[in-house]
Amino acid sequence: MAEPLYVSAPPTDAAFDFPSPGEMRKFYIVASTPRCGSTFLCGEMWKTGLLGAPAEYFNIDTLMFRMASRVAAVSLNDYLAKLVQTRTGPNGVFGTKAHWHHFKFMHFAGVMRHFPAPHWIWIQRRDVSAQAVSLVKALQTSQFNSLQATQHDPRFDFAQISSMVTEMKDANNNW
Repeated sequence: MAEPLYVSAPPTDAAFDFPSPGEMRKFYIVASTPRCGSTFLCGEMWKTGLLGAPAEYFNIDTLMFRMASRVAAVSLNDYLAKLVQTRTGPNGVFGTKAHWHHFKFMHFAGVMRHFPAPHWIWIQRRDVSAQAVSLVKALQTSQFNSLQATQHDPRFDFAQISSMVTEMKDANNNW
């Protein structure tokens, strides 16, 4: 069985663009933390065809700049316009996924002025310790999904895991 598109292609891929987008009428944010199941949730939302194509569009460490480059954005306002144009579903729904630190960027960069009255979907993982172990393993191996090759062997690091537990709890409290 082939991997679903949301897993096998990067979120910047044109395959997630809507050929006939609608005018944005509803905006939502999937409020999340790393390794909580938010990528799976967003993939399932995209597959409905009714909820846009939510992804980490404001992850300034990775996806934002790759997406901005793909849509040839020349400024933040141009990026926002092109993002909404390509990722709003035909029914007018546009969504994004944000971890707490992405949302802080969105707030301080003024992104939220462009998206008044968002709807919120908060997802969190019940077992924060398992979430922290999963994140540490992904960070150590550079393998964030099953399609990526492991770059390094993971090693047990109590301090790193403990730090991630604290970070996940803080992010969940901030949401």
